[in-house]
Amino acid sequence: MMETYYPYVGKKERCHYNSRSVRTRARRWATLPAGDEEAMERALATIGPLAVAVNASPFTFQLYRSGIYNDPFCVPWKLNHAMLLVGYTPEYWILLNWWGKQWGENGYMRIRRGFNICGVANMATYV
Repeated sequence: MMETYYPYVGKKERCHYNSRSVRTRARRWATLPAGDEEAMERALATIGPLAVAVNASPFTFQLYRSGIYNDPFCVPWKLNHAMLLVGYTPEYWILLNWWGKQWGENGYMRIRRGFNICGVANMATYV
């Protein structure tokens, strides 16, 4: 559903979902094995972008500006934010955030691979 039909308001209120405003529906989806970064690489290379859940609680995450993010104190079990995994190198994953282009590297983040930083590999899904 487009945000123009259901804008974010930042407060608790009743659901305004309208099925007539839906642009697409996912008929099939799959979740990758938790913690399996090799499966993430294969799926990203062969299927396309993956929806991932991450722990975005640390201030180091929220204030990320540039570089390869590698906060060892960003625990992998407190998943509270969704991002789109769009690319990779041997050293890092490339994630697209929805906080706007002013965050990170023009809206993107590079996060260290191989250590499940912030739980990036704990809940990856594709449609």
